[in-house]
Amino acid sequence: MGCGLCRVLRRASNLVATVTQERVDVSNPPAPRGPSAPGPKAASRPALWPFLAIVALVALLAAVAVFVVRALRPAAIVTQLPVSGRLEGYQSDLGAKVGGRVVWVAVREGAVVRAGQVLVQLDDTQARAQAAASTAAVAAAYDRARQSQATLAVFASQIHEAALGGEEATADASGRVAQARANVAMAGAQITEAMAVVRRAQATLAFASVDRTRYDALSRTGDVSQQSAQQADTADQTAAASVEQQRAALATAQRNAEAAAGALDLAQSTSYNVPIHAAQVLTLRRQERQAQAQISAARADADQARALLRETDAALGDLTVRAASDGTVIARAVEPGEVVAPGRTLLSVVDLDRVYLRGYIPEGDIGRVRIGEAAQVSLDSNPSHPLEARVSEIDAQASFTPENVYFQQDRVQQVFGVKLDVVAPRGYAKPGMPADAEIDLGRP
Repeated sequence: MGCGLCRVLRRASNLVATVTQERVDVSNPPAPRGPSAPGPKAASRPALWPFLAIVALVALLAAVAVFVVRALRPAAIVTQLPVSGRLEGYQSDLGAKVGGRVVWVAVREGAVVRAGQVLVQLDDTQARAQAAASTAAVAAAYDRARQSQATLAVFASQIHEAALGGEEATADASGRVAQARANVAMAGAQITEAMAVVRRAQATLAFASVDRTRYDALSRTGDVSQQSAQQADTADQTAAASVEQQRAALATAQRNAEAAAGALDLAQSTSYNVPIHAAQVLTLRRQERQAQAQISAARADADQARALLRETDAALGDLTVRAASDGTVIARAVEPGEVVAPGRTLLSVVDLDRVYLRGYIPEGDIGRVRIGEAAQVSLDSNPSHPLEARVSEIDAQASFTPENVYFQQDRVQQVFGVKLDVVAPRGYAKPGMPADAEIDLGRP
């Protein structure tokens, strides 16, 4: 500013000097060479120099004013900042929590899916067998609890009857009969329990048979080792042996029931004295406590079986892969028949209604950009119709310029990454497309 003002003053001084020199020349004209004398016009020229001096002074002041105004006026502010980059989307990689064989895949690339839609189904044969076994275990536990409750009621009744008949021999005989009847009831309960155990063993055998068949098929294709197939076969044989064993226990319980019935007949034909009757009361009370313990154990077994059933139901749900949100399938990485590991990505889904431009701004310009400012994104395929966008994110730290990003100006060493959310992609903006944008600085 100082140098420019000096130039203006210098030019004004030269103009004043020129005017002054003209005044001197007019005041001291050279002697006429000819015989003619100066006319009236020449005599009026000395009166012009004051006017010229005023004009020069006004010009000087005007020049100074113009320079000062130009110097103090702020430089033109760039209202738009160009940004180049690529469009990206919010991608969801869908996978299963558990491994297994893929039964079917419902969609392919380009398909539009909705949140909750079933996309992939894994083989659930084993999980369903486990669910059936858990259901049978729950039913067996409830049966045992009901049987123990019935036995407890019988014991309470027998104790009451024995207490009332403690003074007379007839009452003692009645107590023996009640004891025998309790034994018959207990034998019947044992038979019911043995039948429940047989059903549970049969369910285990069914699960082992399914497992053996599956491992046998997988061993033929080489997906599992021969040793695993042999172990599954051994488990199946063990389960079959367990079924036979439990059936034998059931037969034993049936024979015990027959013996209890014979004892009941014998008790009805004999009588006992009071001390023996008191001992029977004590035995009944002990058996009552045992029945109460059996009820508690049966209820605990039922709770455990229900928990196992819930776990199995959860495992069945994990074998079904559903869409987490609305979107479009952009990648399919699995086909039916493949055996996948837990956590492997099966499908990739992106929401085309939520697309953003990822670009980079030089370090010297990032201070002018704020989150929330408006922008226009132009696609190479349709540059005449820009899409509205907003600055949604600015990197907190600078980084080196990525190799695949170019600016209209010279490349710089440090840049800041920014994210511009496209307000309404309308299906035109797709992840992976290159695009240019202009950020409207200062416009929210």
